[in-house]
Amino acid sequence: MKKLIALLIAAMALAGCSSAPATPSATPAASETPAATGALKVGIGSVTTLSVADATADAEGKAQFNTTYATVVLEGDVIKYVSIDTAQNTVKFSTAGAVTAPEDITKTPTKKEKGADYGMLSASEIGKEWFEQIAAFEAYTVGKTVAEVIEMPTFDKGDGNHTAVPDVEELKSSVTMTVGDYLKALSIAANNLTEIK
Repeated sequence: MKKLIALLIAAMALAGCSSAPATPSATPAASETPAATGALKVGIGSVTTLSVADATADAEGKAQFNTTYATVVLEGDVIKYVSIDTAQNTVKFSTAGAVTAPEDITKTPTKKEKGADYGMLSASEIGKEWFEQIAAFEAYTVGKTVAEVIEMPTFDKGDGNHTAVPDVEELKSSVTMTVGDYLKALSIAANNLTEIK
């Protein structure tokens, strides 16, 4: 049963990706799947945001698409497994609006696939890379209800980038990044459930 669940989750996660995965430099495991005692449901959700920097006479413009997706397994309302990742794809353009540097998204690894190469470690006040922080966040969600996770208290650091940082004692030493999109993707996944027969 556990093998069937793992295979189904892997297949659904791959189906949720719009591009072929790059060879990961370090791909940590998602949260462990506890043994199930009741009916299980699987869901996938995603959230896409866009940030744009205008082109100038001195620099190309840049549009970056961030797609965060979550795969969740529930037993009733309780989370048994969760995996979260983010794909970042960019395109550069001139002042005339012409694309100058299209990115081949089939060769762009996700944040989790980049592992230690993502580059957040130097800016982290707790000395943890993105894949380490998302692993801690995933582990925190297991055993809780979807509502408990989605309604978790957060705070705004006031720097314009960290607007929904977990305000939970258990995560203060392991997750200091914004989790707003992760919570949104998880909420969507929990509303797109399919029962595992």
